[in-house]
Amino acid sequence: MDKITEIKNRVQMIDVLQEAGIKLIRNMACCPFHSEKTPSFSVKGNRFKCFSCGEGGDVIDFASKYYNISLIEAARKLDNDYNLGIFHELSAEEKREIACKRRERERLKAYKKEFNTVRDRIYKNNCKRYDRLQRLVIYCNPKICGMNDLYIKAYNELQYLEHWFEEEQLYGIHDR
Repeated sequence: MDKITEIKNRVQMIDVLQEAGIKLIRNMACCPFHSEKTPSFSVKGNRFKCFSCGEGGDVIDFASKYYNISLIEAARKLDNDYNLGIFHELSAEEKREIACKRRERERLKAYKKEFNTVRDRIYKNNCKRYDRLQRLVIYCNPKICGMNDLYIKAYNELQYLEHWFEEEQLYGIHDR
């Protein structure tokens, strides 16, 4: 197997896209090669295709186009970024360092996954809480029941949650 094929087999497109800051939703994203608002950039396996501008290819083609470098430079960049050692033989110290970096990437990946799980759980719980508070505010309406502590507390919590949802949306923390 030649070096280019080995890089294509060992480097995952999804990892390269994440490193480039491209967020996929159901294997689709806005194309990084032209300006658009509706996602037309599709990823399937280790290949990409933009149905709007027509760009497409494998992981090396993507790196070449994204970083505006030649294909061989892209292959060397991927080899270097993912510490594959395909273009040169690694020393024992380099291999240990690579293994350490790989473990660190795996650990960070696990932390991100756990963070996303917790964040999603909080978001879901706040959505349920918001719905319950809305019903409570309707049922405890001061025009019907007179001003009461339950209404005031529910109304204030509802205002807090509305602000919380605005912050989530403003900072792009949650795309719902």
